[in-house]
Amino acid sequence: MQRRKDPLKLAELRHGNCRKTEEEISKALHTNGREDYLFALNQELEMYEVLQSKIVQCDVEIEKILNSTIGKDDNKRQHHIEPKKHKKLIKHS
Repeated sequence: MQRRKDPLKLAELRHGNCRKTEEEISKALHTNGREDYLFALNQELEMYEVLQSKIVQCDVEIEKILNSTIGKDDNKRQHHIEPKKHKKLIKHS
């Protein structure tokens, strides 16, 4: 659990689009030792993970329903577009 509390390690995990530097994030992550804050953050992390799994389940179900709906109707099947195998990259676009 100590690894999760290390501000330097946590700062390394920042998203690439984050405007703050690793040093700024690390400085902000130094804890004052309040266990209630850590408990609340842990609860938020668990909720985030649960919601992400629910979103994935929802996406799978939507895809299943769409595929069955498209498969039953010839008119809809005729307009179905298969995904491209790869996207063509255009330099200097």
